[in-house]
Amino acid sequence: MQANWSNYKQLVKLTHKHRQLLVYAVLASLFAAFLDALLINFIKDIVNQGFVKHDQKFLTYFPIYILTFFAFRAMGGYLCDYLTAKSSRIVMRDQRLKFTNHMLNVSKSFFDAESLGHIQASFSYKIEQVANAATITFLSYIREGFLIGLLLLIMFIESWQLTLMAMVSMPIVLTAYRMTALKLRQTNSKVQNQIGQMTQMTGQVFSSVGDIGAYDQKSFFKGRFGHLLESNYQSEISAGHYTAFLSASLYVVTAVPLALMMYWVNVTGHFPTVGSFTALLAAMLRIIQPLKIISQLTSDLQKALVANRDLDSYYALGSYHANMHIASENQISINGSFQLSSGETLIRHLDVSIHAGQKVAIVGPSGAGKSTFLQVLAGIYSLNGTVNLGRSQAYVRQEAWVFNGSVRENLIFNQNHSDEQIWECLKQVNLESVIRNLPKQLDTPIGQGDMILSGGEQQRLCLARALLKSPDWLLLDEITSALDRVSEGHILDALFSSHCGVVMVTHRLKHLDRFDRVLFLSGGNIIADGPFDKIVDDNNSFKDFYHHQQVDMQSESQVQESVAT
Repeated sequence: MQANWSNYKQLVKLTHKHRQLLVYAVLASLFAAFLDALLINFIKDIVNQGFVKHDQKFLTYFPIYILTFFAFRAMGGYLCDYLTAKSSRIVMRDQRLKFTNHMLNVSKSFFDAESLGHIQASFSYKIEQVANAATITFLSYIREGFLIGLLLLIMFIESWQLTLMAMVSMPIVLTAYRMTALKLRQTNSKVQNQIGQMTQMTGQVFSSVGDIGAYDQKSFFKGRFGHLLESNYQSEISAGHYTAFLSASLYVVTAVPLALMMYWVNVTGHFPTVGSFTALLAAMLRIIQPLKIISQLTSDLQKALVANRDLDSYYALGSYHANMHIASENQISINGSFQLSSGETLIRHLDVSIHAGQKVAIVGPSGAGKSTFLQVLAGIYSLNGTVNLGRSQAYVRQEAWVFNGSVRENLIFNQNHSDEQIWECLKQVNLESVIRNLPKQLDTPIGQGDMILSGGEQQRLCLARALLKSPDWLLLDEITSALDRVSEGHILDALFSSHCGVVMVTHRLKHLDRFDRVLFLSGGNIIADGPFDKIVDDNNSFKDFYHHQQVDMQSESQVQESVAT
């Protein structure tokens, strides 16, 4: 009611795909409000005809009127509530689908900088607020506003003089709304941000209970979460204060016109009929309820406008594929640089092409930009420059990505692959026997809550998923980090015998001579590029790096042998 009408129209536009349903809901709401007002008019007849005049005919048929009236009221109430709830759920479903589809096209750079809790809160809490405002709040405004108009009409018909006395309270109500609307919006904005922070923190804490216990830091996280809860509590109390003020003020502003009405009747001696005066008072008191509802709707609307503003900021994010192209000759290339949202440059300038079928290793010290380079080639990060992607590619990251579902679903998603093809691929990555020993084999549930595969087995499962795509390019990020030496050798044999191109980030250097090319990155730049034998002789930076890595690996092997002994 106090919100800018143009902002509220944006919310109502969310229902344009289901306008017919909303029209039916509006008609049902108006019908229910009309019957509520008609009941007030019955009061006058009950008093005048039944109690004053003792009209026997009226008293005889009145029970039938009452039963008929409430039957229609029940039907109107059912249609109003059902259609309102249905329209709200439809809009909520559509908006969550729209939000999900949009966020799937947003650059990973955004997710790296944004709080996951805020995104999750937007999907659940904020979209629900917006959908309810576009439907439930909208229909409630219409129903309660129409009811107030009908009640005022009844009051004017019964006594326009007394009704004018009653309407002196309206400016007071509007003033109270103006005073609190801005405060409500500011407070609700804080509440929503705090809910996002709590969602983020609970996800971090509940997924890391073991780590927190191992470091004996439960009290630290209890304190941080307690601080968030206290801040949110204070904000919620403030919002409740403003909302309660609106509701309480309605009783005060209602008492003023009632007192003036009685004073005017006493001074002027203008007494309406008993039934009319009773109906007038009943209508006056009945107006309190829709006014209270509207005051609560104002609070809900302020929350929804804040939520919609936040959602619009997500929708303003563009797609990250603008500078990515599919190379017709099936080579992949990169020419440009990459910066974090903070402004830190991870890739300074790369200009490199990789031809079809080549096996390329990417090596370098920590922080050199290796994983970022690979994710640019995979189309995950947007580059300040141009990227030519291969015709088809599969990316496997270092941390195994296993979602809640069966082994089969984790391997093929919704693609069509026969069991024979799946088992053959699992055999390639030395995982066939592991899956055959699971309770339901390919249909065994895995993922969060069903972590029955080890880290190395999950990594091999992800590689099998990539191989099942039969891609032209495999983009692999440290996929052997969780594997033993035997499994590593088995998988590398499968990769080097394949016909697809392979670009692989690795820290294990003993297999570099098997690759066609080695790209040595340091500080976001390619320092060396060529066959291993050539760059180890010609490039001093790579030679020093390789030497130090070999020394570290020998020391590690000696330690392991000592422990084993």
